[in-house]
Amino acid sequence: MKKINSKYDYLLKEYPAVITKDQFYRICNISKKTAKHLLDNGLVPCVNNGKKTRKYKLKMTDVIEYLEGRDISPESYMAPIGWYKRGPTYKGYNRELKVLTEEERAKLATVYSHRMAYYPDVLSVIEASEITGYHRNSVAKWCTKDLMQCFNMGNRYLIPKPSLLEFMLSPYFQGLKSKID
Repeated sequence: MKKINSKYDYLLKEYPAVITKDQFYRICNISKKTAKHLLDNGLVPCVNNGKKTRKYKLKMTDVIEYLEGRDISPESYMAPIGWYKRGPTYKGYNRELKVLTEEERAKLATVYSHRMAYYPDVLSVIEASEITGYHRNSVAKWCTKDLMQCFNMGNRYLIPKPSLLEFMLSPYFQGLKSKID
């Protein structure tokens, strides 16, 4: 049953009856990531052949139905919260941050304190990266974003040991993805 006088009928003349995800996101003026969300979650019907490239095939009529539905209720086609962010909620990965008990926190503080024992009281970014195991660029980014207390001396960040220890015990640091060794 064909709808009469849709404002998207011109698309049927411009595009083939079956299109790819690449054409879909361009036609709909959405990002590749949004297109992937819509197709993977069945919000727009498609055929998924399981390949790595040219994975999706969509009927142009389904795309027009999506566009008309989006005009009526855009909230029903929105990606979930965190879909576009990196971090714990990236790509639907929703890991619960574990809050440490006082006993676990004390044990972890002891381990980190032993790791820091032979370093000076005020650390450079390079020394902090050796202690944490993360790259110096990551440590500098944490300083820039004020995630840990530090001093900016010219072009260098200086981090007090207690500040680094407190940061390493924070839920933010505990929730970071594992570094690649």
